[in-house]
Amino acid sequence: KNGVIRPVDILDYATRSVNLDGGATVVIASFDGNELQIANLGDCGARIVRKGRIILETKEQSTGLNLPYYVGIVEGKRVGYGAADADVYRAGLEVGDIVVLGSDGLFDNMHNWRIANIVGSSKPLEEQAKELAMNAFELSLNQKYISPCTDKSGIIGGKPDDITVVVAKCVS
Repeated sequence: KNGVIRPVDILDYATRSVNLDGGATVVIASFDGNELQIANLGDCGARIVRKGRIILETKEQSTGLNLPYYVGIVEGKRVGYGAADADVYRAGLEVGDIVVLGSDGLFDNMHNWRIANIVGSSKPLEEQAKELAMNAFELSLNQKYISPCTDKSGIIGGKPDDITVVVAKCVS
């Protein structure tokens, strides 16, 4: 539609085109006018923050604790899941909305209210992304922290992991 490539099509193309051993969970987003489209596979995720409140939260896909859906190749053979298994989300955006994309290292360590507080600031987006990543990293090392991961596992403490963060703002 209108020349916009859907995120699930990008995921499908990538999973068919890459031939290197390895695996990953994936979140891909694209804009079509004022609509945000998201394809999410595994324990990466997205949030949309509007006026300090989370209005959209993707759900983790897993077969159990620390067993997320993923795409991958092992010894030249495709393993895991594919684009057809991704959850697809669509949301209308308003001027001022903030979109946060991240890996499980962000969302396993940062409650939504913490994310909303940081991206609700007047700081530049790059600084907000860095602040989210640094907070997630610091909390991941805190063995007394009641993290979002604690809610899933019952294990108290942060969860050290990879942390990737992208922050974008709807300006028109």
